[in-house]
This record gives sequence, C-alpha cells and structure tokens, in this order.
Amino acid sequence: MARLLLTLARSRRYAALDMVACVLVGLAVAAGVLLAAFLVMVVVLAVWLGRRHPFCAVGLVATGLVLAGGGWAAVVGLWIGLAAAALAWRTRDREGFDRRVLRRWRRTFVYGWRWRRAMAACDLDQVRGWRRRVPRLGAVRSTRWTDRVGVHLLEGQTAEMVAARSRELAGALGALSCRVRDAGPTVVTLELRRGDPLSAPLAPLAVPDRPDLDALVVGRHEDGRPWTVRLARGHLLVVGAAGTGDGSGRESVVWSLVRALAVRLHDGSVELWGIDGTGLGLGLGARLFSRLATDDRDAGVAIVEEAAALVRDRRRHGSPLPPVVLVLDEVVRWGETLDDDLRRRLNPSMELVLTHGPAAGVIVVAAQRTAPASVADWFRQRVHVSGDGVACAVGHRVAHRVRAASVSDEAVAAMAARYGRHPVPSSNAAPHLPVPAIEPVSAGG
Repeated sequence: MARLLLTLARSRRYAALDMVACVLVGLAVAAGVLLAAFLVMVVVLAVWLGRRHPFCAVGLVATGLVLAGGGWAAVVGLWIGLAAAALAWRTRDREGFDRRVLRRWRRTFVYGWRWRRAMAACDLDQVRGWRRRVPRLGAVRSTRWTDRVGVHLLEGQTAEMVAARSRELAGALGALSCRVRDAGPTVVTLELRRGDPLSAPLAPLAVPDRPDLDALVVGRHEDGRPWTVRLARGHLLVVGAAGTGDGSGRESVVWSLVRALAVRLHDGSVELWGIDGTGLGLGLGARLFSRLATDDRDAGVAIVEEAAALVRDRRRHGSPLPPVVLVLDEVVRWGETLDDDLRRRLNPSMELVLTHGPAAGVIVVAAQRTAPASVADWFRQRVHVSGDGVACAVGHRVAHRVRAASVSDEAVAAMAARYGRHPVPSSNAAPHLPVPAIEPVSAGG
C-alpha cells in the first residue's frame, strides 16, 4: 500500500511538471510568433517609409547608426549638417528642392494630418455602418506659391460636387484659394494657392540669348511658373487701360514681348513693325522697329498694305522667314478716324493679315482698351489686363491668372539704345528720356 501511494504522488508531481513545461513552451511559441509579426511589421513599415518618404527613412537610419556609433553629440552634428545641406540645395535649386522635398513634407505633415477632418468638415465623407470613408489623398506637387493635390473620389462623387466646396476646402486646408480641376473619372486636382506672387509689380526680365517665338517668357503665373506666350501659334490681343509710364498697363505685355525678342530684333532674324494709334508710346522704342507709324494715318495704312502684300508673296512662294511681328495700338479707334478712301484700302489688307498671317510668319499683337467680339474672334490668344496690373490670359479655352513684367519708359529707352538697329525718323522721334546703362544678360541670369 505504501509503495502504491508513493507511485501516485510521483505521477502527480510529474504531471504538474509536464503542465508547467507545456505552458512554458506555449509562451515561448507565442513570443516567437509575436516577435516574427513585429519584425514583419517593421520590415513593411520600413519598405513603405522608404517608398513614400525616402528622406525620412534615410534620416532615421542615419540617426540610428550615428547614435549607436557616436552618441547624441554625433546625432546633433548630423542633423545640423543635413539642415545646412538642405538650405544650400534650396538656395541653389529652389524648383528642384520644392519638387523633391517640399511636396513630400507638405503631403505628410500638412495635408496628411488634417485630411480626414477637412473632408468631413466639407461634407465630402461617407458613413457606412460604423465606418467613415473619405476621398483618398493622392500625390502632391508643390511650388513656392501653390500646391497641386490629387484627390481620389468616392463612389458617387463628381468634380462638380468638390468644386461646390472649393471655398470650404481652402479654409480647411489653410490656403488662400482653391481651384478644382477634373483629372479623370474619379480623380480631381485641387490647386491650393498659399501666396500671391502677382501682388506686387515684377522687375523687367532678363533678355534671353536665344528667344523662341513659341515660348517667349513675359511674366509669371500665379503659381510662380514663368508665363510664356506662344507667339508663333497665332495673333495676340491685349485688352486693358494704358499705364502711366511705369509699365503697369497693357503696354507691360507688349514691351515684355519686345524685350523677349530684343536679341533677334538686333540681329535681324525677326522684324518688328508698328502702328501707334493713340499713343501707347511705341515711339520710345522706335529704333527697334523696321517700320513704324505714330501720327501719319496714310503711313499706317501703307504698313498694313505692305504686311498684306508680304502675306500674299509668302503664301505663293512658301517662305515664312523672317517672322514679322506687327504691333497695333488701338487700331479699331484709329481706323474709325480714317477717311473713306483710306478705310477701303485698310479693311481688305487687315482681313488678309488676320486670316492668313500666322501661316506666312506675320503675327499681329493688338493692344486695345476694349475689344468688341467681332475683333476678339480673330485672335487665338487673349490677355485681359486689370487696373492693378494682374491679367487673365486665355488660350485654347483655358484661363490663367498671370502678370507681365513691368517695363518702364526708361527701360524701353535703354532697350532701344542697346538693341535698336534702325534710324529714328524725325516724325517719329521719341521724347527725350534719361537712358540708364544696360548690359546684355542671358536668360538664366
């Protein structure tokens, strides 16, 4: 009996030990599984961070390595060096810095943190059961003044629905204004303007070394991009009041175009003709013009007739070179002052130039205070200049808020003195102005 009791006691003790061992093995297996899951999550997070935020990933890895090898003092030195490198990069290549760094920063730390709250505040969310869904934040492209934010819409949402909330979106996302553009069936782009580079006059632009008539830089867009005029594609109409000599009116667009063409006017590869109907001040740059009429109506009609004859000749022989840019100031009102004989000569020649001029290399740049629809229809590109110098450029049915560089009377006189190659007729002599020194500069200068 005693031996049986001893055997039972030993079996119970071994059973308890086996149970403890099983528990320990289970805990070890659970710990291994949790550790493996943690490592997988770390790897996934590292891959996601490396793809979506490579600069943050590199910074964290570098910080960890430096901390392990040199301590906190080395980490502080590392981040000071990185900040100095980023500042140097931003100073040297602002556009590249904004494209590669600023857009990632703003997507993560500006829009990412407030996105769900902003969508809910603007009634662009959907609640299904216990789950609240919002449009997905897409790619962000940033400049100094503007962010372009891609938005992937939910089922049933349209660009019109988002556009109706543009004012609320601007406030919720901390922007001055918001413009919604349709980018696809379920994608829109929010153009969020953070600042206004057009609020102050722009300094005259550098004179390019090799100007291209299909990409003449004359000013700046509201997002900071250069504003280019594709003069080779068709006539240009500039509508607005004239300035007071400071280059803030419609003449700012005209003289910025002439300034962009200055090198080619100087070497003769482009010719500039002009008719100054009401005193835009074309006489200030008379030396830049191959043909110019300021106060002689018959001479003005003769210039248009010569342009029409040039169009006919080039259509016949197929040679559109050299390009001719014909600048017309208030030609509608000027035409109304002509007698019947001059008007009969002017109308068919003007119609031919406006109809077939671009194909023959004869481009009209017309400046008007107001432009009736019958006149505007002739022009593929139109610019409406407001009283503060800010303009609306319309081309290919798309409107852009822009501003041309200010070119004062003194700057025009200096440009004519530097790049002009034609003598000034006595009847077209410009008023005397002090001419500051001007040096040729490159487009990148």
